[in-house]
Amino acid sequence: MNTIDFEQITLGDEIGSGSFGKVYQATYRNKNVAVKRINLNVSDEDFEREFKQLSRANHINIIFLHGTAMNQDVHYLVMEYVDGGSLFKLLYSMPRATYTINHIINWALQAAKGVAYLHAMTPKAVIHRDLKPHNMLLDNKHRSLKICDFGTVRYLSSMMTKNSGTAPYMAPEVFNGQKYAEKCDVYSWSITLWELFARKIPFSDCSNELIVCQRVEKGIRPALVDLEIECPAGLKNLMNDGWQTDPQLRPTMNDIVEALSKYPFDFEQLGI
Repeated sequence: MNTIDFEQITLGDEIGSGSFGKVYQATYRNKNVAVKRINLNVSDEDFEREFKQLSRANHINIIFLHGTAMNQDVHYLVMEYVDGGSLFKLLYSMPRATYTINHIINWALQAAKGVAYLHAMTPKAVIHRDLKPHNMLLDNKHRSLKICDFGTVRYLSSMMTKNSGTAPYMAPEVFNGQKYAEKCDVYSWSITLWELFARKIPFSDCSNELIVCQRVEKGIRPALVDLEIECPAGLKNLMNDGWQTDPQLRPTMNDIVEALSKYPFDFEQLGI
């Protein structure tokens, strides 16, 4: 992996934050990049994990890692820069962006392809564990989607930790401390799909994360009525299947890619 001289990097404005640090727009060799400054309280093990996962990934729907740098004992990840911001920002910034079901299918399909790639990586499959609109970046006039923030990823064969992720998107087996596998990403993807149709933060009526977890444990999921954008029955069924309590009842990411690929859309009309 490429080790970059920090003197070749010019940091600009802060543009976001991830699991382990803040992200800045920057330039490196006259090229726009995104640079994540790793928090000082993050262990070397955690940094190495994010670095290793990103360096292994080579997929159009995964953010690309140019290399790493160090300055005054602080680690930096130098990554591909995309100019559309996060999917979360598009959903909730004012004035509100207008988008259609075609955009939703396009974004959801690209996210599914990226995660399916992670789940199929060899010699060890990878679970993202914090899939949500905050960690999906948009590019090419919001046509292209790339998954970012690999601070919480784990190898499929690794010991899993409890409560890794963000409560509204967290599968019940994760916050219950049960053994879990790649289907926890399927759950998170399904909640995200609902959010794209509803344009509401899931479980936004809950006052804290504990209440969210209690409701999910009771089998309560976001309501499929009164969605802001009309949702076809087939996609509602896909959501319902994807957020089943029993992971074995959920489809795989490859199943989701196959299902969404059957919906036609005009890519040229997707720019926002």
